[in-house]
Amino acid sequence: MKKYFSKQKITIGVAAYGNLEITKKCLEAIKNSLEGNFEIILVDDCSPDDGAIKNYFVGLKKEFQDVKVFYFSKNLGYVNSVNCILSNSTGNKIIFVSNDIIINAYYLEEVINISNLSSDIGYVRGVSNFVDTGLKLHNVDLKEYSNIDPIDIAKDIQLKNKNNYSEEEYLCGDCFLINRKLIDVIGYFDCTKFYNYFGDVDFGTRTRGFKFKSIVSKGAFC
Repeated sequence: MKKYFSKQKITIGVAAYGNLEITKKCLEAIKNSLEGNFEIILVDDCSPDDGAIKNYFVGLKKEFQDVKVFYFSKNLGYVNSVNCILSNSTGNKIIFVSNDIIINAYYLEEVINISNLSSDIGYVRGVSNFVDTGLKLHNVDLKEYSNIDPIDIAKDIQLKNKNNYSEEEYLCGDCFLINRKLIDVIGYFDCTKFYNYFGDVDFGTRTRGFKFKSIVSKGAFC
């Protein structure tokens, strides 16, 4: 299985609130997709599972060389989970992955490729088979890919859409890459005004306000 080899240090952050089985699939996909210089940051947002995800995350310290685990004693929501990852990251690129997202090496290769195309790119998201924005830009119709392995789908989509991207107004927060230079300028998500969601909309607004671009990579499929 192909893995993306990272020369520069990147951070992969995963936040979870329940759903242990899909969380395991999410982390297994990361393990099978990446090698080289990277760190893993795991956040359990007080999952209602008697410590199952927290214990699973702690156990992953044996699986990854560079891993940090955080646990919230009460549910703090999406914005705080993202901020925990951003504020504790040391990579030049920070990739946030929701625990129900299954990434692959082709996704990583292309989202990182796009993030390097211009110095004013602040963050990059990819595309998927289902994104609840409902936007055609984010959602890929998989009718032509029936009975094909998801990794082969990602490979084909990357080949057809390499270096192909569009700008968008707002960050939609299921799986995305943030360049370090962006948070050095605008800071993190705003936890004081946005408890759970819409913090990503505010982050996107500030991104554009400081003349950075918000990008959708059409060749980065997960």
